Amino acid sequence: MEDRRRAWWTGRLRHAACCLALLIGLSWSSTALGSPSGIPCPFTSWRAAIIALSSTTACRGCDFEDCVLSCQRCAFGLPAAVDLQTCPKAGTPRIYLTPTGLVCIRKGGVRPLAGLNGTAPPPVQQFGPPPPLEVVTASVSDAEVQILTGHDRPHDLINFTDMDAVAETEEYAVLLSQKVDNATDFVRQVASSATDPLTASLRTGDVIDLSVTATVEGSGRRRHLLEAAHGSRRSLLDFSSLLLGRGSLNISNIQLKKSNGGKDFVVGGKPVNITSLTFLVRMCGKELNFGQQDIQKIYFNKFAGAGVYTLQRQHEVCSFNKLLFPPETNLIFGPIDIPCQATVTASTTATNNTGGKGDVSKLTMYQYDMTTACNDVEKYGVWELAKQWLQRNQPAVYSNIRFYKRKVMMLSFADQCAWKGLGNTGCGDGHCMSWHRVPPSYVAEGSWGATSPDMTALFHELGHNIGLNHASRVYSTPGLDTSVYGDVTDPMGSGYPDPTRVKLGPVCFTAPQAYKAGWYSPIDNPDYIDPMLDGVATADFNLWTLQAGKTYTFTLPSMHLSDKNYIRISLNTLNNVKLQSAVFLSYRVRQGPGGFDHAMRPAFNGAVMLHEYNGTASAKPDSVGVMTGLRALLRPIGGKIPDLQSNKQQFEFVLSYRSPQYTTGPEVSRLVARMATTAADYRLASPPNTVKIGLCRANIDAFTSDLANEDTCNDDFDRDCNGVLDSEEAVCEPFRFRRLLRQRGPLRHAI
Repeated sequence: MEDRRRAWWTGRLRHAACCLALLIGLSWSSTALGSPSGIPCPFTSWRAAIIALSSTTACRGCDFEDCVLSCQRCAFGLPAAVDLQTCPKAGTPRIYLTPTGLVCIRKGGVRPLAGLNGTAPPPVQQFGPPPPLEVVTASVSDAEVQILTGHDRPHDLINFTDMDAVAETEEYAVLLSQKVDNATDFVRQVASSATDPLTASLRTGDVIDLSVTATVEGSGRRRHLLEAAHGSRRSLLDFSSLLLGRGSLNISNIQLKKSNGGKDFVVGGKPVNITSLTFLVRMCGKELNFGQQDIQKIYFNKFAGAGVYTLQRQHEVCSFNKLLFPPETNLIFGPIDIPCQATVTASTTATNNTGGKGDVSKLTMYQYDMTTACNDVEKYGVWELAKQWLQRNQPAVYSNIRFYKRKVMMLSFADQCAWKGLGNTGCGDGHCMSWHRVPPSYVAEGSWGATSPDMTALFHELGHNIGLNHASRVYSTPGLDTSVYGDVTDPMGSGYPDPTRVKLGPVCFTAPQAYKAGWYSPIDNPDYIDPMLDGVATADFNLWTLQAGKTYTFTLPSMHLSDKNYIRISLNTLNNVKLQSAVFLSYRVRQGPGGFDHAMRPAFNGAVMLHEYNGTASAKPDSVGVMTGLRALLRPIGGKIPDLQSNKQQFEFVLSYRSPQYTTGPEVSRLVARMATTAADYRLASPPNTVKIGLCRANIDAFTSDLANEDTCNDDFDRDCNGVLDSEEAVCEPFRFRRLLRQRGPLRHAI
């Protein structure tokens, strides 16, 4: 027992000795390696350190980290660095270059001969600046892409007649965003266009690394800052001063790292709640024509009652309760006062992306003037001031500001802005914005009047926030260009409501837009699908699934009956049917007050709509230029109406539609769609809830005499899909007697 006790104490003593030795060793090692001095860094950002750097140093490619400023090349032609904790506590610190490196002293003081490098350059090198730079290039990491799309009715005309002129006023912008702190993003516009191949494939939410180039002109602080940035890695915020708050970034060398776009797409039918903050902005002292209570009545059901239009009801009805707009997560503030001109600064205490670490008291972000311009600095400067108002007046909401994904800015003055509405196409991780000119910022037009925002335009911009592009019209007549906003049946085009019903119900999305949003899916009712399509369980199939020359009959339900409400025919043979060009056929009937498509224009009530769409059903925004296209309107009773939105070609309701040639399958083919419901079974005044339509794949353009023979003239095919069986075509006349003989059998002589 005594031996066991002695062994236990011996082990404990040895363990204590080891721990003591370890502590002594760690203490010695820490002392030997040099512990942090504990002196606070006098500079909190890269910009502040560069401003303190004398222009005579001619330093380039400077980075700032752990209170050390290190530059890739200075006037001696060698790299140089300085520990900024050595700067004097009194006076204004200034960084100079000596023959032995950079030093930090009091401005106007005597310059010592030693720097952090401590190594003098070879004596053959002469003191002096390197040649001046004409263009500088710096790299930026982890910038998030934001695509903005906006449009206006030209000149705010009350009775405009040319929707194609709207396309000329369309605004398309690529912006880059970086998070500064929990509430603040810094945003900068890129010099780009919708046709720029460098940025055409970018989508909102893409995170990229890139290079930024800027031209160096003149002298002074801007040149000094730009040259110091050359060859280094910078944040976007560093370029707020470099470019003096205006001008677009010239970028190159884009490297896509990941994609975060499409936050409000519905996936798998799971409902999504929209979250938003709406700001009523009294710009430049101009009063809004409405107040918070007016917006509540047009936003939310509980303030409006039944049988009338609300933004909440439009989302509920049109999405079949998949995308919701509840008052609990969509807040309204204002009116708030924001000046016409301002220099916008942001205060933050978080580690930021300016290249420095620690507290940042003031960040100069934007200088704007709404009376002379409507650039990115104006839009985001106004947003920053609205956010700062929220910080002062609603701190609880401000502290949770990123929970509210969308931010809606209603501006009473924006005379320099060419758009009525402008919004993010898709929402990434940054603030998802939309701006709206509201009365009195524009001349009241349309059916919404001067005492309400244009809710069709607002729903349009919120559709962009989902990730939807515009709804166009594609003309069959050669030589006519696509009308970007030409689909008058869709709010993402020019689908403005029936003026007599504008405040009584919504206009819903077309089939391809709702397919993209995740709201609707193809018909799966077996009673609606032609039984000849063996093994096809839904009305979502490839064109070449149809046997050429055979007509397949489908029942199309009015879209209000179910969220499974259209036919989708893919136009190529890829394995993944969601990554294909496709034709969509749908049927729409207006419902009662508050109901589906109640405010759709009466001329389109009871029409079958045929669209083409080359986008994907993935939960990501499409690339710019990928739009839905209205191709044809079918109806058992024909007719024509003028197209008041575009003077190119009137709308015509036809019994059948013949597509262009499709060459993406096993054989060149066309799709022919033909009304199977007859005029006798259809009434314009009250269209039925369902109609029948025949689909046929034509692999020839016409059944001609060279194709006629005993076989082709005696079968049940309609190879050109013109609605007449080949056996009934005139070119088959010589073969009809033989067919009749075969049908009657051999002749028998009476005895």
